[in-house]
Amino acid sequence: MTDIKNEIINVSTNSSISINELFSIIKNSLGYDLSPEYSSSRKGDIKNSILDNRKLVKMMGICPSVNVSQNIEEMKTAMFM
Repeated sequence: MTDIKNEIINVSTNSSISINELFSIIKNSLGYDLSPEYSSSRKGDIKNSILDNRKLVKMMGICPSVNVSQNIEEMKTAMFM
């Protein structure tokens, strides 16, 4: 493993998820039955964002993977049980 002292490293899955997808996952997990409310975008809003984890893979030899639905369920259990 490379010396990572003072390095800035993105920890990500190199993939994206839309706000609508995330809302749907949380909505289904919590049994929420209302629809989202939409408004116009604001100046400075970021439309798409994906962190680049190539430096993490190169320096540490790991490539994270996340199942968002599973993690939401685990967080729900930790918070409400």
